[in-house]
Order: sequence, then C-alpha cells, then structure tokens
Amino acid sequence: MPKFTLEKIDAENAKKIDTLESVSIVNVPALKKQKEDLEKQIATMQQQLVQIDEVLDEYKKLPQT
Repeated sequence: MPKFTLEKIDAENAKKIDTLESVSIVNVPALKKQKEDLEKQIATMQQQLVQIDEVLDEYKKLPQT
C-alpha cells in the first residue's frame, strides 16, 4: 500500500493525501526545483568528499614520525 495518493488539481498542483489522513497541497514545479537544488548540493558535497579523500589518502602515504 502506498504511503500517499495524489489527486491532480490543475497543471501545476496536486493534492497529496497521506495514509494517516493528513492532506498537503504540492506545487509540482516548486517540488521539481527543490529536487534540482538538492541534487546540485549533493553533487557539490560529493565532489568535496572526493577531494577530502584524496588529501587523506596522500596524508597516509607520508612518513610517520
């Protein structure tokens, strides 16, 4: 059973009905924009993690004193 159902209101909005009987109005273009923004943030963070890993890997190669 899905956690929610969607009912289309118009071209840009849908009613989200949770199985817990709560109802939310969702603006689909805004939700898509939020998703794009989060994906960009994740990509940036992933790139930063790769750079940090590279530095840490090089650090491990340094002679221990």
